[in-house]
Amino acid sequence: MRQDYIISILIENQSSILTRILWLFTGCGFYLESITIGSTEKSNMSRIILVVTGRVKFINQLIRQLYKLLPVIKIENLTYIPSVKRELLLCKIFAVDSDRTELLEVCNFFGAKIMDFTSKILTLEISGNPEKILAFEQIINKFGIIELSRTGLIALSRESAINTAIIKPKTKKISKLNKFNFKKLKKNIFLIKELKRLKQEKLKKSYLDN
Repeated sequence: MRQDYIISILIENQSSILTRILWLFTGCGFYLESITIGSTEKSNMSRIILVVTGRVKFINQLIRQLYKLLPVIKIENLTYIPSVKRELLLCKIFAVDSDRTELLEVCNFFGAKIMDFTSKILTLEISGNPEKILAFEQIINKFGIIELSRTGLIALSRESAINTAIIKPKTKKISKLNKFNFKKLKKNIFLIKELKRLKQEKLKKSYLDN
């Protein structure tokens, strides 16, 4: 059965690596829905986010092959794990006087921004998760879309579901108990990150061994 997958790939910057990665996906019969590549927290690395459609039995095989590429540092299959996903959409749309009020209400509801306007045309910008972008696009389609540009997906995995109220003091003065809880929380966050790193190394080793 074919389905969509979201794959995050951290790579060292090399001129030919993107071509080699795309060749692997197309060679395994995956259809590329979108691709986004950009800079990361380190200047010598880039992160690629791929949205692909393919068969479930090939995805693990594909990840094993990707790990064999030397510049590939880390791979995450974000399809089934908690993650933050965002897209950006820009569009030019007809905005005649009779429709302008309704269109502005739609923009206000979705949090879209007006980037440019004339007496008949509005240029809109909206960002959010893919479901929000798709819903907005479907609704404004009835007004008459002149031009539309939609970025590919960008995504990062969520670290943890920590309740931020635990570390937010009620007053400016932090009690000894709050200080203790804060230190304990910092230690737990470190342990979570360390376990995640070890799990990723173990996963990479298992892919290479197979």
